Amino acid sequence: MELTKQELSDGRKRLFQMIMSRARDAHAARREAGYLARVSAKHPPAAGISFLDLGQDSFKFAN
Repeated sequence: MELTKQELSDGRKRLFQMIMSRARDAHAARREAGYLARVSAKHPPAAGISFLDLGQDSFKFAN
C-alpha cells in the first residue's frame, strides 16, 4: 500500500502534534511537581494529610 504525499504530510503533522502534546503534558507535570515540593517545604502539612499529584498516586507527608 502506497501513501500519497498528502497522506504522508497529514501523518507527520498528526505525529508532531501528538509528540508536542505529550511534551507539554510532561513539562506541566514537572512544573506542578516542583511547585508542590516548594510549597510543602515552606508549609509542611499536618501528619497524615494526603495530596494528590496530578490525579495519580497520593503522597503522604509526615512531620
